[in-house]
Amino acid sequence: MSLVQNKLILSLKVLCVLTVCVLTLVGTNATAQEIDQFTESDLPTESVMPLVDYPEMVLNKNVTFTNKWSISGSYARVTDEMFFNNNLLGVRAGFGWNEFSSAGLIFQSWGTGLSDYSKVFQANSAELRVDAAPLPQSQFFLYFEQQYFYGKISLAKELVNTFVFLGRYSGGLTKYETASLPHLNYTLGYQAYLTKNFFVELTLGLSVHQAYNPVGVNIRTSATDSPVNVLPAKTDFPKKVQFSQTLNLAAGLLF
Repeated sequence: MSLVQNKLILSLKVLCVLTVCVLTLVGTNATAQEIDQFTESDLPTESVMPLVDYPEMVLNKNVTFTNKWSISGSYARVTDEMFFNNNLLGVRAGFGWNEFSSAGLIFQSWGTGLSDYSKVFQANSAELRVDAAPLPQSQFFLYFEQQYFYGKISLAKELVNTFVFLGRYSGGLTKYETASLPHLNYTLGYQAYLTKNFFVELTLGLSVHQAYNPVGVNIRTSATDSPVNVLPAKTDFPKKVQFSQTLNLAAGLLF
């Protein structure tokens, strides 16, 4: 191949490289100009993981828990209570000594009366008097709480929602009309912080506790019985070990 041909091929290669560079610069400039034409509301607002030199910037918490008090009010429903009113109102107060652990007190008051199921039994021909058994009145617990997971969700460009998954271990007493009986509970919960101080909470509680058995003695009072059954005294009802599930909705403050 002659020297002239070699120079021609080299010139063509250089020309191709220069053409690619020019096109790249023009395309980049056009893209930048197009982006400048978008308004701020047109730009994407989804949350992405930033690439930063210091990972601690990503880990900064919107809500902190060390040396803070937490109080809340709640409504709970015992989903598998057959005989008694299964609605409870409660309050909770606790103190967190680090970012993951806290402890405190829980008080709950049972609704008065019987469940709809018991009212049906009392109204039919059997006339079962469930209300003759000792009724639950209140519950008191000491609890220890452990945070399992802390996270943040970007709901909008200027709105970041903080949430926590937690476990709460409780031990206490359920007060009946005649005695107070032991009660253990484990609660799995989700807390959503609408601000740095205000949160809502949804929990599922699993309990093992001692309770009175309303049908452990004869509570039938039908007038057709001969002789008519005399209702037992409240102290005559036997006790049993019972497993229960509770759904709880709460709102509270962290300060």
